[in-house]
Amino acid sequence: MPLTSHLRDLARAACATLLSFALAACGGSDDAPASASASATLAAAGGTLDGPSGAQLVVPAGALSQATSITVAQSGAGAPALPGGGADVGAMFALTPHGTAFAAPATIRVPFDASQLGAGEVPTLWKTNAAQTGWDQVAGATVSGNVMQAQITSFSWIVVRTPRFPPTIRVQPAPQSVTEPATATFAVGASSLIHSGPLSYQWRRNGTAIAGATGATYTTGPTSVAADNGALYSVDVSNSFATTASGSAALTVSMAPITTAALSVTVTPANSGTVASAPAGIACGADCTETYALNTAVTLTATPAAGFTFSAWSPNCTAGAVPMSAGIACTATFVAVPPPATTAQVTGGYDITYFLSRAGQVTRIGGSSAPVVMPLLSGVRSIAAGSRHLLMLRADGSVWAWGDNLQGQLGDGTRTPRTTTPVQVIAPATGVVAIAAGVLTSVALKSDGTVLEWGVDPASGQLFSGLRLSPVAVPGLSNVTAVAVAHGDPFVGHPTAIGHILALRTDGTVWAWGHNGDGALGDGTLTSRATPAPVVGLSGATMITAGERFAIAVRSDDTVWGWGYGGDAAGVLPRFGATARILTPQQLDVSPQLVPGLPVRTPTGPLTAIVAGHDHVLALRGGLVVTWGFNLFGQLGIASTVNANDPAVAAGPPGVVTAIGAGSDHSLAIDANGDVWAWGRNVLYQLGDGSNTERRAPVRVPGFNLH
Repeated sequence: MPLTSHLRDLARAACATLLSFALAACGGSDDAPASASASATLAAAGGTLDGPSGAQLVVPAGALSQATSITVAQSGAGAPALPGGGADVGAMFALTPHGTAFAAPATIRVPFDASQLGAGEVPTLWKTNAAQTGWDQVAGATVSGNVMQAQITSFSWIVVRTPRFPPTIRVQPAPQSVTEPATATFAVGASSLIHSGPLSYQWRRNGTAIAGATGATYTTGPTSVAADNGALYSVDVSNSFATTASGSAALTVSMAPITTAALSVTVTPANSGTVASAPAGIACGADCTETYALNTAVTLTATPAAGFTFSAWSPNCTAGAVPMSAGIACTATFVAVPPPATTAQVTGGYDITYFLSRAGQVTRIGGSSAPVVMPLLSGVRSIAAGSRHLLMLRADGSVWAWGDNLQGQLGDGTRTPRTTTPVQVIAPATGVVAIAAGVLTSVALKSDGTVLEWGVDPASGQLFSGLRLSPVAVPGLSNVTAVAVAHGDPFVGHPTAIGHILALRTDGTVWAWGHNGDGALGDGTLTSRATPAPVVGLSGATMITAGERFAIAVRSDDTVWGWGYGGDAAGVLPRFGATARILTPQQLDVSPQLVPGLPVRTPTGPLTAIVAGHDHVLALRGGLVVTWGFNLFGQLGIASTVNANDPAVAAGPPGVVTAIGAGSDHSLAIDANGDVWAWGRNVLYQLGDGSNTERRAPVRVPGFNLH
């Protein structure tokens, strides 16, 4: 058949189809209203099919391989469910045969109701997918008036909708596992429909928004097991219409294998020294912390500052050698170096006298008529005599002891007397700055304000129990500036041999402990006490001293206060009577009374020193010695043996006195020239004048000048 004849036949068929379509549109169909559908047979040359309500399909030439009868119906029957979040703004149209495919894109025009669009809303065109099980948005659709137009290659159903669709999360954040301190990164995969605006993100940790975490991925900071293990991360994804929350992803943080350890060093007291290390790293006080690889052997070296000496490392850093098996903190303790003796001192025991020269040399007198230089010991800066033992504090801070040791009063760990050479009790650089000794008890004051004691326990009430053969710390006591220990009867079995102890603190309070049979603790009771407690009602104290059964303190206003027992006609508590027992501090009147037959000398100025013997007291005021108390051996120096409940100025020395000291029953002084004066009991040559005759007035000790 000629081509022209064939084209003529096709034209006739098309006309017949169009006629059929026209008739149906005019109500010729029995199945649906005239406007519900339109059909046409389109050949390979393409064509246009005008559907109901203004729908139109334009098929280009070559889009169909053969003539195909196509129907466009206004119907959604059999269509899959539409996705939520949108709303139809026009009718749904069906194209049959369903799934018709075009070799070249055909143009579909679909009407919609523009009045149903909200402000700012743009319509979108949707068609069923190839499997006819869901819907796809048609890309590239354009709007002209109330018609949307787009090119398609197939469809079954088509509709215009508003794009009120939230974002779709296609890839949820996944759980992460890291080793501290690594960071962790969480990611989300999300998409949004055309015309739904750009996506925005807000990441959350355990439900709380993370500031600045507004991208599709979020990277944490450095992690730790303690802070981050088990944390939950999620993200809110938003477009211009809605927000979709993701699921939560857990973060698991593991501890990293430990390969290093930190070493820190503390220097105490501050600015007392420096510490360096090998390998390098520690440089106190510039940098006192360093991290080393595990198993590094670090050696610390301590260097004292001027005026200090190194004392000790904390127990966990023995000798400054530190194997870095784990983190460790070391303390380097330095102590102030006591200055060398700058003033001479005199002190006495029961029947012995000790002199300390400015050069730091100790000499004893007593037991024989000849003075004895203490052997193998020099550089002493302070001395303290008990009844029959002596303590010596050297310039290096070490404490040495000599004499009787029946009750451990030497503190060397034994009860062996040391009568040939002194024994070291406390090592150098321990921080001792002052010492005191009683009958059977010894005390040392450290630079940190704490106190050590040894010998008989002064609160035990027993001479053969509670012994401390080596120094032990006194509990509950700090900020001490001075100590004093009571003199007493040295004979074992006498109650006063147990003694009592005083401590003066920086706040001016006085604390006491020990034997209290006569109220010497000043707490209002007669109960002995093993631990220190404050003396009742006393403050502002600057000096303290202790006698056999009494105690005296001088306050900053130069008043003198006393408590304890007056002493069997001795009168050591002036104006309160010889046998008075005072359980709390009372002010004493120590204004000296004139003694007939003695030169009239009136002391002026404040008290500068006060010391107690067994049961007599010496005070230094204006270069004169004021005495009171027991005087059986002439120890008051007033040219008689009359006890004095009223203080008096001693008969001498004739010059200005700069230092005083007391034995149990004798008295001592050093004048401004460095000469030594002594008076009182002398049965064992303790006055050093070559005789054993008691002296009722001060006599100069021949051959001695302590300057």
